[in-house]
Amino acid sequence: MSAALGKTAPAAANTTTAAQLLSSAPSAAEKNKQWQRELLMERIRTRSTQHKTFAELSKAMRMSLLEKRYALDAVEKANLQKCLDSMQHCIKVTSRQGLVERLESLSRQLGLKFMEDTSGLFISTDMFFLEIILDANGALTDVKVHHECKIEQQSCSELVNCLNRGDFADFTVQLEGLSSIYQLNAEPKVKTKAFVALQAMETDLYNLFQMQNFTKDSQQLIKASSVGLVLKRRGGHPMKLIYFISPYDLISLDTKTVEPLTTELLTSKDIGFSVTVNLEASSANKLQILPIVSVANDPQTGSEMPIYAPLNQQNSMLLPATFVLRLNKPLPVCHANLRSLGLPLGAAADGSGLESTDKKEVSVSSIMNLVVQTASEQQLKNSQKGLFVNLPDQTHCYFFTENKQLQATLVTSIPFTEPMQVPKILDFLKRQALFYTLLASCVRTQSKMGNDMDSTTILEVNAISFQQISVSLQHTYEESMATLEFDLRDGNVKCTLFSLTHNYDLLSLKLTKIVEKCLSIPVTIRALLKYWDQETMKLFQRSISGGVGGGMGGLSGAGPSTGAYGNFNMSMGPNDVGGGGVGGVGMRGGGGGQIKMEPNARQQQLPNMASATNTLSGVSAGGMAGSGGASATAANANASGIAGFLQYKTEIKQEDFHDSPKSQMQNNLPFNAADSSSLGGMHQLQQTQQQQQQQ
Repeated sequence: MSAALGKTAPAAANTTTAAQLLSSAPSAAEKNKQWQRELLMERIRTRSTQHKTFAELSKAMRMSLLEKRYALDAVEKANLQKCLDSMQHCIKVTSRQGLVERLESLSRQLGLKFMEDTSGLFISTDMFFLEIILDANGALTDVKVHHECKIEQQSCSELVNCLNRGDFADFTVQLEGLSSIYQLNAEPKVKTKAFVALQAMETDLYNLFQMQNFTKDSQQLIKASSVGLVLKRRGGHPMKLIYFISPYDLISLDTKTVEPLTTELLTSKDIGFSVTVNLEASSANKLQILPIVSVANDPQTGSEMPIYAPLNQQNSMLLPATFVLRLNKPLPVCHANLRSLGLPLGAAADGSGLESTDKKEVSVSSIMNLVVQTASEQQLKNSQKGLFVNLPDQTHCYFFTENKQLQATLVTSIPFTEPMQVPKILDFLKRQALFYTLLASCVRTQSKMGNDMDSTTILEVNAISFQQISVSLQHTYEESMATLEFDLRDGNVKCTLFSLTHNYDLLSLKLTKIVEKCLSIPVTIRALLKYWDQETMKLFQRSISGGVGGGMGGLSGAGPSTGAYGNFNMSMGPNDVGGGGVGGVGMRGGGGGQIKMEPNARQQQLPNMASATNTLSGVSAGGMAGSGGASATAANANASGIAGFLQYKTEIKQEDFHDSPKSQMQNNLPFNAADSSSLGGMHQLQQTQQQQQQQ
């Protein structure tokens, strides 16, 4: 038995070892992976001698890229170059190499040639070149401009300052300005005369400006000078003629103050309305190549006057170009007046501001639509909708009325050929800019309709002509219409207020001074409405003071009329308590200057006026006890009048067109009109209220 067990034990042990060996043996899949790995490693070992270094690999890659195996896509190449130029603009220039790369990028974008030399950098075209001189350390020392028509080079401080500031955007603009002079369809020999002609015109215009030496005030000089305020050419920036500046252009939003009009401000900022003198390609014209303006004294007045020499073969030549006054912002102008200047003016259908050679039709539209579209920068397209203007204490809504007889066009540039034409053009532009500024003051893109339309003043604006603007509105306290007319015929603004019920000659003079300072219709209307408020407030106080005098007369037996509101002192009959006259006898005697009221009282208007009345009644009781009662009563009547007027002003906004202020004031009183016809009635009412409180 034991022997059998001994034989069985080794057999079991052998069986366990075999199972372990079978489980630990690799599977067929693993053997396959190991075989592939060994095969791959063997291949790598056989080619290890053929591996190259990193330098050799990079060299081989560069050589393969240089090989023109495939045609390059022009669009992809342009996009790649654009991306590289954009990256170049974001890199700050701090070294000579950085300056070279930036200028090379700018030259390539403008189609100019760039060359680097030991003495400096050169940016050139066929007609001119710029020499940028650098010192040994790479610092900028000077920039010289050489035109083919000039023998000597000209040092340009404007370009030097521009590069020292690192303002490459302005440097690009100046390069474009210099290049645009020679964009003519002509031979290089003819092109060289382009800059000569432009310089001769700039010299004549500056001589015309030098004649206006009567004042040093820039604002007055812009208004009175025939060529406006002239700023000479600065490098690639053309000559600028500033002919109109609105007072709003001088407001600084940062400091909230009005900046003084100085040459530095005009140079650093593009404010107001201005034109630049340029030369553009066109059909052949005889243009001056020498200055033709001379100054002579008038034998009658002794003042200086310009003399224009005629163009001849010595001072002019035929060029395929024309001088152009390019506006800094599009301006809507009268199409008929534009034609009357006798020049090929107008806005072409392509919006260039000039008529093209193929005689395209001029784009003409109504003046109101053009003003709204231009002033809102195309955010508003229709002038028929109400234009809201939100002021600190008022809200206006302006409706523009179209005048089909006033056709306008939008101009961006005006051509001319002789210097004598410039004063006529600028005088025309001054008048059009004044007309446009007044109408554009009613266009506010950020203003929206107010929540309270009852307090919004509705106005109608009508352009009678390009020299007359009328604004119609309803009188805020009367059942009548008023019209404020702006007259621009003499180049200045003159206001005249028309009304059926009043003569506003003195007020018209005040409004004229206001609009001359602001050139804004909403600000002028605001001053008009505030004047009406003050005028009505004074009349209301007089009516209250008149009622106090009448009440005192009723107590004493006789009381003369001392004041009235408007025509409320007119007697409507024997039973009309509104008529002024001699005070009666007794507590209910009729006093002078009293107001007749309608009986339809509104209960919601009672508290405010009742408080004012109670105050007045209390004072009257004490005033009758002594000699100082009359003065105390008058003083407190003034206070009560202010309180009543504020309530009256609020409620009169809601009155119907057929309701009168006379009936509205009756609605404000909390007691019977017959009992309140005198100060004695007020006193009696107060005593009754006191007795009720004691009970």
